[in-house]
Amino acid sequence: MASQFMVDCTSWGANLVYLGETSPFVVRIGDAQTGVAIGYGACIPSPNLLLTIKYLGTGTSRPCSYCQVVPHPAAIPAEVLVVDCADPPNLLAATGGDVVVNPDPTCYCDIPVEETNWGCVKALYQ
Repeated sequence: MASQFMVDCTSWGANLVYLGETSPFVVRIGDAQTGVAIGYGACIPSPNLLLTIKYLGTGTSRPCSYCQVVPHPAAIPAEVLVVDCADPPNLLAATGGDVVVNPDPTCYCDIPVEETNWGCVKALYQ
């Protein structure tokens, strides 16, 4: 029913200009740059789009730099937090995510390819 987090690009080498953000949810306190809490207003099935953040990149970010979802500075406990739909609601720690900026072949990628997907890709080139 709610999430609390921050998006950090500067600590990881991404040289981007923050342009703004939008959310489909009305209840929002703060922003992704300094920490945001978003109330959903109801229990909704996941996955959910919480924010759309716009950045301007000028090509000056280091190769393999990235933006990462990290805990809100005021979060207790210091985790990316989610409130679930249980009765009473539970405060849960969530996994943040990241996006690579200015990727090259040396970038670390922790998203494995499913065997079925890889088989489909290989079939394209047979």
